[in-house]
Amino acid sequence: MSLSSALSSAVSGLTSSARRAEITSDNIANALTPGFAKRRIEVASDVLDGRGVGVRFVGVDRITDVAATASRRYMESEFGRAAISHGVSERITVLLGAAGQPGAMANRFAEFEAALVAAASEPGGQSHLDNGVSRAKELANDLNRISRENAELRQYADQQISHKVDRININLQEIKRLNTEMTHRQASFNGTNSLEDTRQKLIDEISEAIPIKVIKRQNGQVALFTTEGATLIDGLVSELEFTPTMMITHDMTLASGALSGLTLNGDPVPIGDGAGVMDGGSLGALFAARDIDVPKFNSQMDALARDLIERFQDPAVDTTLAVGDAGIFTDGGVAFDPLNEVGLAGRIEINDLINPTEGGESWRLRDGLNAAGIGEVGDNTILRNLEAAMQGPQSATAAIGIFGSMSAASFAAEITSQHAFNTSVLEERSAYANGQLSLLKETESGRTGVDTDEELQNLLEIEKAYAANARVVSTIDELLSRLLEI
Repeated sequence: MSLSSALSSAVSGLTSSARRAEITSDNIANALTPGFAKRRIEVASDVLDGRGVGVRFVGVDRITDVAATASRRYMESEFGRAAISHGVSERITVLLGAAGQPGAMANRFAEFEAALVAAASEPGGQSHLDNGVSRAKELANDLNRISRENAELRQYADQQISHKVDRININLQEIKRLNTEMTHRQASFNGTNSLEDTRQKLIDEISEAIPIKVIKRQNGQVALFTTEGATLIDGLVSELEFTPTMMITHDMTLASGALSGLTLNGDPVPIGDGAGVMDGGSLGALFAARDIDVPKFNSQMDALARDLIERFQDPAVDTTLAVGDAGIFTDGGVAFDPLNEVGLAGRIEINDLINPTEGGESWRLRDGLNAAGIGEVGDNTILRNLEAAMQGPQSATAAIGIFGSMSAASFAAEITSQHAFNTSVLEERSAYANGQLSLLKETESGRTGVDTDEELQNLLEIEKAYAANARVVSTIDELLSRLLEI
């Protein structure tokens, strides 16, 4: 090898080492940057006329692992769905309160029942009658509160759906732009690694809402499909459409057309029941919350309110009532109409005849709502009837979701227990999905992420290589100097 060839090889080695140091330092600097995949410089032996003349730079590879990334994205969808479902269930549990907790729904029923028992035991005690009215009012108010918060929960889910749909559309458009730019850059031999990092973050955000598959196309482009086969982007970009609702009431449903569904390029897309082409992520879970989970719970509350009203509007319980008269509890001040149960929990209130804020009097609990005047203070006949109506077994309606016959308080306790158990199950699923997601993130990071210890080790090797090539240059410089001295 001539001195000039040796010098050329050493200089190419120095250049390669400098480029390696640049890439390694960039890796270390971005070790904590979300979506950043480590880079590795690609070099090859440079050969001229069959002789090695050093090393040449080929490019910078972005380290990826398709299988690890796909697994992590799938679990992100699973965790997104599980977290939303658990959050909704937990909110319902909080609304009901834990059994035995002050202010809990089951306690309200038990306290009203206890007030009736105390009044029946001492019918002449005005404080017992006042307490009975007060407990009845608290019970009605609690049902009203839960009904209001259920409507707010559906409203919140509707708003979050709108937000996610907007973000998905924005991300799809940006992915299209990046696809085009990557094609242009590849044609001009410019690097595309930073664009791939950006595109990966956009795809990750979509995958949390909708489970997706990513297919590589020519010229650095990618296509996105849902796991069930719906096309999101494949050259052309699909558009999701959703119209948020300003105010949601309990009678508004997707089936009736009062609430917006999801469309893909103008075509309706079933979602929320777990079997749609876009189910499986947080977007589907939000639709399930708005259209299935919260309405089902509210139907339970409506059925519970109906059960409570019907127990006390029977003339056999209060002999001063005529058929069609409202009892202790009313539907917005009037007798309950069985054909108008939807939203009843939000309308239930105590009868004005016993409501002190409306001029009512508590002695009517003892003597009858329609009594002409105060009766015998020792007569507890109607109070005993009220107590028996509250405690007596009544067949559950289908909406309550409980089989068999129970007292009013038992229905409330059983519903509370059901939701507490459901929340516990969903919490375990969410925790499991989160744990699996953490493991998959670690796996992916171990294969594609930056390991600073490894990068520092690479720097030491680069330093040695740089020093070795510099030594070669120095040696050749000395030899050339001696030749010139001859």
